[in-house]
Amino acid sequence: MIPAGEGSRRSGSASAEPEAARAPKGEATGARGSFATGPGEGENVRGRCSPVGHDADDSAAEETPRHGGAATPEDGVAPGRGPDSRAAEERREGAARKPERGEDSFAEDPFAEDPFAEDPFAEDPFAEECGEGAARTSSRAEDTAAQEDAAEEDAAGEESGEGAAVGVGAKVGGRRGAGQRVLLPPPALVVADGSSGSASAAAGIPALARGATASRVRWAALLGASLVAATAWGGWFFLEGLRADAEVGEFLRLARKQDPDAALAAYGTLSPAAREDPRVEGLRAKLQEGLARERARREARRRYEAAEALADRPAEARAACEAALAADSSFAPAYVLRAWLRARAARARPGEAQAARVVLRDAFADLDAARRAAPADSAAELVRGVLLFDAGDREGASRAFAEAGGSPGPESALARAWRRLLGGEFERAAGDFERCAERAAGWRRSLALRGAAVAALALGRRALARAFARRLAREDPGSPAAPLALAECADDPRAARAHLAEALRRDPLCARAHALLAEVLAAAEPGRARQAARRALALDPACALGHRVLAELAEEEGAREEALERARAAARAAWRPRERVRALALALRVARALGRPAPERAELAEELLRVAPDSVPALVERAAARAAAGRTREARADLERALRLGSTPPPDALFLHAQLLWALRPCPLPEVLAALGRLLDLAPEHQEARLLRARALLRAERPREALSDLERVHGVAPETVELLRADARFALGEWAAARRGYEAYLRLRPDSPEAARARERSALCARRLRRSAADF
Repeated sequence: MIPAGEGSRRSGSASAEPEAARAPKGEATGARGSFATGPGEGENVRGRCSPVGHDADDSAAEETPRHGGAATPEDGVAPGRGPDSRAAEERREGAARKPERGEDSFAEDPFAEDPFAEDPFAEDPFAEECGEGAARTSSRAEDTAAQEDAAEEDAAGEESGEGAAVGVGAKVGGRRGAGQRVLLPPPALVVADGSSGSASAAAGIPALARGATASRVRWAALLGASLVAATAWGGWFFLEGLRADAEVGEFLRLARKQDPDAALAAYGTLSPAAREDPRVEGLRAKLQEGLARERARREARRRYEAAEALADRPAEARAACEAALAADSSFAPAYVLRAWLRARAARARPGEAQAARVVLRDAFADLDAARRAAPADSAAELVRGVLLFDAGDREGASRAFAEAGGSPGPESALARAWRRLLGGEFERAAGDFERCAERAAGWRRSLALRGAAVAALALGRRALARAFARRLAREDPGSPAAPLALAECADDPRAARAHLAEALRRDPLCARAHALLAEVLAAAEPGRARQAARRALALDPACALGHRVLAELAEEEGAREEALERARAAARAAWRPRERVRALALALRVARALGRPAPERAELAEELLRVAPDSVPALVERAAARAAAGRTREARADLERALRLGSTPPPDALFLHAQLLWALRPCPLPEVLAALGRLLDLAPEHQEARLLRARALLRAERPREALSDLERVHGVAPETVELLRADARFALGEWAAARRGYEAYLRLRPDSPEAARARERSALCARRLRRSAADF
């Protein structure tokens, strides 16, 4: 360090002008704007090195352009001279005069305050980025370095005898001693006060280079630190993004496997970055929506189950269905149950069928709504099929059952069972109904038990049907199907009437109940029976039982044409096999009574045999048709089959069998007489059988037995009876009675094929009578 005041003493011992003259060209002397003259080194760039001194020689600066290097003509300044030459000379003269006054070289300098008036680094980009504090810290470091460099330069000047350089320490010490704020210039700019030698200038150039290098090093360090911080910041963001993506992926994977509650709970554990992901936010909205929908569906399910438990209280059950639909308007089972309850309530209202159909439209609207809410659900179509079946639309019911049977769901098996029932597959339908009744519950079990009872009745298993009907009455107390099935199974007409009354109270629009009542009343009260049958046909024009009851009543009254038409209509409408058989047998019987042609009767017989292959009346009728057509062998096979099937063969079959035997040649008289004897034991009043046995007895030469049978024949072929009686008298030798019989026959049938034989025998009887008279 150079003590204060030392610089003034050293400056007074030497002149500044010779030093300036001895300074080589290209080297800067002086503190103001002095720097190395190498390429680029003298460029006045803000932030690298700003010239701040005023006391040194500026001759070098006059010869050096601003961009560094030698002056050129393009610069507009003559070589060796610069625009600042005069100012430099004035500053040198002022510096030379200061030592003569014996004062501090910096005290009277008019330019002494300019370098320190303001911070030379105030507009430095480095100071702007690092802040004022960093700039001040750098300034203090430069202050210390400048003092050390000035001390070294002063020591070198004393040893060479070339003059003393004014050190920065004197100025710094003087100003700090005065209590002023000192902002030191860069070390390279502090030179000798007054006239400086070339050695001082040469010593300032490395110091200037070191200051610029230190500035660049600080700038590079700051830039490197910024790059490191930016890289670290970007890496942190990248890692956070990876972690958020992994967290989002795991949440999306688990959310698809969990229920909404668990998924929403997992959402609460996500980081804020993961929650901002659009996928997570969209899934959360969907989960919340699904959770709300699931809660509504649970509430609707609870209300629906309560409605199913109130089967014996339809009003409360319907209110529960309304509450279920209020909780979830898309809950299809509630629509189905409400349609079922509405249909039952509509059919329970007394009145015309048209009013009931209007009310049933609401039930069908509920079924349509259920189908829209759940297109794959088969319950709606199952109930639709049952309602159509009750209304008499069996084709529509079959289509509905077919659609329901092809859909998934627990009701599909029940729908297939109902379709098989309508299709005539009663055995399979009965088994399906029993299995469904074991697995189903609520209204589904009610439908299964009802179908099982109907299938058992169609198969003729009345005991099994009664068991299903009683079970249905226990599990569904309000069902009209239970008393209806019990009425069909009843053996006592009074019990049947009681069950039918209950069934009609629950469902006044049940056509089958009215038809069954007509059948029960037909024997005792034909008038009421006719009214009930017509009521059944008004409710269901395809009611086969109603048509058959009216046909039987018409037959009893002698209206055989009407009876035949009704019987044919009953046969067309019947889908239960037993009812169809009874209708066709009635039609065949009436057609025979009307004397319809054999082909017409044979057609009815064939139709009957398709429905019931073991129908004895149909076999007998077909045998008769075949016998009339000359197909005796086939007719006899049908008759023998008919006789084997019936434990008690019908009289018509026995009589036809006897006729076929009688037509054989040779005629097996013992078999004919045996068949006729069996027939007459079963039906003693069978006139045609007695007449045929009389003929067989006459052929067997048993005239007295034949005459006994002929005496009991009344109203059947009187001319044939007279002829056979005459033959029996002739065989007994009663000529007079035989002649009277032949004459009576000739009066009745004079042109018959047997008339010639009757005349011949009559003449023979006359001759024998004359011979007997002559002999007498």
